[in-house]
Amino acid sequence: MVRRFRPDLLHVHWRSASLYARWVQARFGIPFVTTLHSQQIPSAPWHRALSFWGAGVICVSREAEAFLRRRFTRLPPLITTIPHGVDPTHFRPPNRPSGPPPAPTSACRRTVPSCSCWDG
Repeated sequence: MVRRFRPDLLHVHWRSASLYARWVQARFGIPFVTTLHSQQIPSAPWHRALSFWGAGVICVSREAEAFLRRRFTRLPPLITTIPHGVDPTHFRPPNRPSGPPPAPTSACRRTVPSCSCWDG
C-alpha cells in the first residue's frame, strides 16, 4: 500500500501506531508526525523508551504540550499546539429552523485495509 499510494507524510494519533510509522519511515523514508490528544498516557521509563514521535508533535492543548515536555525527553524539535474546539467568534453556525436539533453523527474510517499491505 505504501508503494502504491506513495504518501509524502504519515500522521498518527497514538504511540502504538507510531511504531508502524517508524517502520515505514525506516523502510521507505516517509516522515511522520504524531498528534498527542491526552495527558493520560503512560510515561514510565519503558514507555518513554518505546515512544516514537516522528518529525514533529501536534498537541491539542497547552497542558498536553507541557505534559509532553515534562515527561518525555527524546522529542523532535518541532512541537506545536493546535487547540481542540472552534472559536465561536470566528466560526458561527448558520441560523437553524426551530424544532428538535439534528441527530448527532459520527464517522469512522479504517485507513489500512485488512490485507498484507506492508509486504516489501
